[in-house]
Amino acid sequence: MDRLERALLSPDRDTEIGKRMRASRFSITAVNFSAPLVVAALTGTPLLLHRARMIPDFAAAALASSVISLGIIFAAGYYLGSLTRRPWLRAVRMLGIALLFFVVLTLLDRLL
Repeated sequence: MDRLERALLSPDRDTEIGKRMRASRFSITAVNFSAPLVVAALTGTPLLLHRARMIPDFAAAALASSVISLGIIFAAGYYLGSLTRRPWLRAVRMLGIALLFFVVLTLLDRLL
């Protein structure tokens, strides 16, 4: 940014570029702050519904939470893949890695 200001021979505060860059920084910060909160709310909802006795079986609530989590991972993989090419391949690859880690962690839990 400093190089751009020197090239323009003026500060960028009052320019359209400066305003857009500040707005972009703010929106990126807002998304990075809210994304974990949204993911936690989405994946935790079935468990909270079980706690409120709206879902009677804990296994069903855990399964619903897991399916939501895998859907979020798939969607994130698809989005990241759409930035380059072959979004479906990236989404399936991320989903496969998530399932592999789930299996490994489950086996470690049973062994320890």
